[in-house]
Amino acid sequence: MTLDEIKALVSTEAVQSSLDSQLFETLTYDSPDKVPLAINKAATWVYSKLIAGKAQNNDFNNDERALLSEALSKMAIYELYSLCEFEGTGEEKRKDAYVILNALLGMQSDEQAVKKSSKISVHQDAKLSYNPFRF
Repeated sequence: MTLDEIKALVSTEAVQSSLDSQLFETLTYDSPDKVPLAINKAATWVYSKLIAGKAQNNDFNNDERALLSEALSKMAIYELYSLCEFEGTGEEKRKDAYVILNALLGMQSDEQAVKKSSKISVHQDAKLSYNPFRF
């Protein structure tokens, strides 16, 4: 799947219909070019995730394409928030996009990877002092 094929999975109209009309107007008020820019940024993210999962050459069925489209749409909405410097407000959309795409690719979330790789144990040594750096 190419970057252009990914971009074609969601349209400006699809992003607009996913948002309340007043919110869409607020996020795009000063520039109608924000939505295509947000879609491009989101598509780049999806493509990079496909590459990371070694799935960029997969033949996705219609159901899988629908999941890719949903993840792309949610990330595009997050990117719209980000362009307006409201990342915190759009954070839930970003998390949803990660969950959908990670599930599709059979990958663990970035948050899970960090938790698994950062286990630190604390042991008590003979002198009853703690060494938090001992594994």
